[in-house]
Amino acid sequence: MASSQGLQQTISLKLLIDKENNRVVMAEADSDFVDIVFSFLTMPMGTIVRLISKQPHPAIIGSLTSLYDCVESLEEQLLHTKACKSMLLHPRNPCENECKKLKLNIDDTEPTKYYICSDWNCSRRESGGLYTTFMNVRCNCGKMLDKQICMVKEDAGARAEGGDGRGVFVCGTIKFMVTDELQVKTMSPATIVTLLHKLGFKDMSSLQETTLSIGSEEILNLLKGSLFSKTPLTDVFLRKQGFTYEGIKFETEDAVQSKTSGSTSFK
Repeated sequence: MASSQGLQQTISLKLLIDKENNRVVMAEADSDFVDIVFSFLTMPMGTIVRLISKQPHPAIIGSLTSLYDCVESLEEQLLHTKACKSMLLHPRNPCENECKKLKLNIDDTEPTKYYICSDWNCSRRESGGLYTTFMNVRCNCGKMLDKQICMVKEDAGARAEGGDGRGVFVCGTIKFMVTDELQVKTMSPATIVTLLHKLGFKDMSSLQETTLSIGSEEILNLLKGSLFSKTPLTDVFLRKQGFTYEGIKFETEDAVQSKTSGSTSFK
């Protein structure tokens, strides 16, 4: 899971709620929340399956969940190398350095480490330097790539031109409007009016603002909702139940187990 510091942190999210229909109309968010939502697109599928399966009410993502479980229990001698299991179960995020800057980073993958051949002379002979990010990989010379080295990288706290006011993926000084289906736009009176008109609002008396403090658990639920629902903000922050999309119900593991015993209720 994320670092203990990340688990203790929370971010603020302001919701505009349609009380009459019990739905989220939109969220007013700063770069912290938008950066986290955008980071979902950088996650390898293996990481997403692992994160969701560790929740108190894990979701079944089609056959990917059983595929992940299959690889997890697969005997290592059936794989090409011992490192193959780690590669499949703990794939690397190509945006790992950027995601480290997120206010809430839910990716529990261990930080990338680099290994070279235990024979230093062999490592120097390799053109460009042969290295791996996984243990138990064999070098071309036959020895193991098990000598850890430090790779000099850009400072994780470094910011692009513009100073400390910038976000990770978006500009940190801008307010954003996030719709129920996770469409992100810059916040302005025009975008709000356009959204309300699109949703058919004429009487604003049913609208209510509320501010939430959300942490890693809510972000994990939102990741799951982004996969299974067209209204993830409503499902996560108001209804807190199974997700339904176009008549297809994506059930949590608890719901599937309940169905086998004659009940289809969600907890």
